[in-house]
Amino acid sequence: MVSTGTGIGIALAGLAALAMVLSGLPWRFCWAFFAAASGIALIGNCLAFRSVERDCSSGLKSAWSNLAQRAAIPLFVIGFAYGTGSAIYISFAADYMVSAGGVAGLPVAATPALVYICYGLVGLSGLLTKRVKDRIGLPMLLRLLMLAGALSLALVAIAPDTWSGLILSAALQGLHVMMTSAVLAFWSERLFPSLPSRSFTVALLAAAAGSVLGPALAGVASDAFGAGAMFIGTALLPAATAIMLRDHDAQERPANVE
Repeated sequence: MVSTGTGIGIALAGLAALAMVLSGLPWRFCWAFFAAASGIALIGNCLAFRSVERDCSSGLKSAWSNLAQRAAIPLFVIGFAYGTGSAIYISFAADYMVSAGGVAGLPVAATPALVYICYGLVGLSGLLTKRVKDRIGLPMLLRLLMLAGALSLALVAIAPDTWSGLILSAALQGLHVMMTSAVLAFWSERLFPSLPSRSFTVALLAAAAGSVLGPALAGVASDAFGAGAMFIGTALLPAATAIMLRDHDAQERPANVE
């Protein structure tokens, strides 16, 4: 359901941006709509969780230290690669496509809107994550998701001004982001069933580290070698992760926690 909300939200943001370009709708209207939606979501969550009691269990420090398990390293590596690639895509891909002239038949200024519409709609595939995992297994799913992220980034460099390149790149990135986020959620819970929220938090921190470091280094690389080379270089990270991943790395049995 998290993937559903994110995917729909990104697609709506893309549609709002498209409306701004094609109809001249003031950007403040779009911002006001999403600000109001955020306020409604905040109120709804406050009402839904007001009866939830705070966890007063002791041993917080030891609980966090229990997450330092060898079995969790692949989880955190995947999270870091995911955060790095997705943040670089969000930060630079649409602007690079605009600088390449956009796609034929569409105003150049509408290019980012099309990217995020495709990204968000295909991102709804996150709802199918468990079904796909049950069919092909977690190791293969992780490899395919990392390769999807790599191909998405490479397409930005290879075909930024074509309809096929834009749509396929955005679609693969949406699939990569939403399904990987779903994997991180259930994988962390399977590894640490007694610490589900904390294990997922650490996985998200690994992704956040990539989200901070990735765009910063990508900006430097883009200035030094060009944006196209930067996207190709970034694609190597998820591609290498997919190649190096072994079946035993993606275990779902609980880690040994004292």
